[in-house]
Amino acid sequence: MRQRSTKLSTDFGHKAEILFDLWVNHGDNEEFEEFIDNNDLGLPMAYFIHKGYVQSTSMAENLINETFSSLLEMFDAEDEGFKGLQQILDL
Repeated sequence: MRQRSTKLSTDFGHKAEILFDLWVNHGDNEEFEEFIDNNDLGLPMAYFIHKGYVQSTSMAENLINETFSSLLEMFDAEDEGFKGLQQILDL
């Protein structure tokens, strides 16, 4: 019997948390300056959703998914079901 390969993907809550962590704790890091400049809507949206200040909408979810994809592209990484920013930084 063939074993199915299951592709892990980072759930939305972890995406928001990871982007929140990057924006809040690494926002002054020159390594991320261009990424932060290019994602000036997705990062604050992730912050507000992660902190519970606003409810997510489909538009907000798309924005955060796009921002997260950009982060993975920056690290030339595939989505492996990340639980935190450090897992990405350790790649």
